[in-house]
Amino acid sequence: MIPSVQNQPLPDPPCVAYVAPELTAAAEAFVHQELMAIEATGWRVVPFALRETLYPTREALGLAHRTVVLLQGGWLRQAFSGLWACLQLGRSVLPALWWLLKDMQRLGLGRGRSRQQFWAALAAARMAVQLRHQPCQHIHAHFAHGPADVAMYAAAMLGLPFTFTGHAQDLFKHGELLPHKAARARALLTISHFNREWLEAQGVAPDKIDVVRCTPDAGGPAVKAASPGRQGGVPGLRSRLRSGAYRIGTCGPLSERQGMDDVLRALALLIRSHCAPVKLLIAGEGPERLRLQVLADQLGIHRQVEYVGHVPTHALPQWLASLDLFVAAPKPDRQGDTDGIPVPLMEAMAAGLPCVATGLGGLPELVLDGQTGYLAEPDNPASLASQIDKAMSEPERARALGRAARAHVRWEFGREVNVRRLLRHFGDAEDTRENADIGQAA
Repeated sequence: MIPSVQNQPLPDPPCVAYVAPELTAAAEAFVHQELMAIEATGWRVVPFALRETLYPTREALGLAHRTVVLLQGGWLRQAFSGLWACLQLGRSVLPALWWLLKDMQRLGLGRGRSRQQFWAALAAARMAVQLRHQPCQHIHAHFAHGPADVAMYAAAMLGLPFTFTGHAQDLFKHGELLPHKAARARALLTISHFNREWLEAQGVAPDKIDVVRCTPDAGGPAVKAASPGRQGGVPGLRSRLRSGAYRIGTCGPLSERQGMDDVLRALALLIRSHCAPVKLLIAGEGPERLRLQVLADQLGIHRQVEYVGHVPTHALPQWLASLDLFVAAPKPDRQGDTDGIPVPLMEAMAAGLPCVATGLGGLPELVLDGQTGYLAEPDNPASLASQIDKAMSEPERARALGRAARAHVRWEFGREVNVRRLLRHFGDAEDTRENADIGQAA
């Protein structure tokens, strides 16, 4: 008798565990958007966060309810729960313990960074306890410091492969042990070819590195240009304000690395050159806001600057559509730290908005000067002002660059193509748990 197909159990979907610092926070919107895109392909994702998010974004509320937070309570509670998890895991913690001891020795026993590895291993034990009865076949972490450490030790405890994505500060400032982490991982993923070259210079094996971009939604509607007009001697200048001002927007955390002060100084230079009426809209919050307000007053441009605060992810397309030009001016801060490729810039380009950016790190891979936007020198307000003035003075070409940017982001930085790249490293539905040569990696 032929068994009924209806009575046969369906195979479990492929499953991956994800870990990030604050998975559902606005600052990590690109991570939880990527996670949800992976789930849309049929994978099951088990989400973990190192810290609790007090105010998850609206689109991540459902995800927040099922995210397991690994670092809760004071150090005593974390130590007790981590050691209890180790006891529950038994002998399976030994491979991770071997890695931990080697890592602490490399970092210097007793040093603060070495102690952080110990706490990461305890968090990994709590993660492994949560995963040991689930059909996960892979662990992935975003950011190459704490999250990657937790994923690495948890993978050793469970005999699973793992990958991690490195972005900017987590590599350049907290990049200890990177060659060893990469040797143990299935792959070290990073967001730019600039980062790839830097990793190779740090001794990471080239065959362990792959470039997988952050994944903005590049499939949304393009911004609509207003009808060409004439204003202030600039042909084709578009306006969406009743005042008729040309609207320039910038978005991101108000920190030194974002270069918002350079944007203000560039705006002052433009106004002094008697350009057409202009308005700067600054979206975001952060520790530099008061200093930026004082600087705008000193430059005499406070009337042309508006602080719009945090723009939620769901409202960002509408806000971008209100702009004539988007500016991103990242630069190294006083400690030499830099950010990666700003996600708001990718989203602005995905919307077809003309953009000006500084040529820092991997940004020239996104903004191809004269092809998909305008590039200025980092930490150089005069260069920034010159490129903004160029965009204002040639509106038809600027809009053409915006259309080219939309296509470039879609095909190289878009969500669909990069999710496919990412899933190649997770394996496929036929994969089973594999022992990752525990103890053999450097």
